[in-house]
Amino acid sequence: MDRIISMILRRLMNRGINAGINHVANRGRNPEDMSNEDRNRAKQGRDGVKRTRQAMRIARRFGKF
Repeated sequence: MDRIISMILRRLMNRGINAGINHVANRGRNPEDMSNEDRNRAKQGRDGVKRTRQAMRIARRFGKF
């Protein structure tokens, strides 16, 4: 039972963290209200976070050896 609760809480936390990162990348604005330049900058921010997450995942894998 604890595993199921932990799994659900982990998913909720990840979803909340992702929403927060997207909010910060968009600087609190709606994508429809942004200019093309602002949209591109927000996308670059999200891509940077994605690469950072991938690097952290790889580092954790190497740390196990």
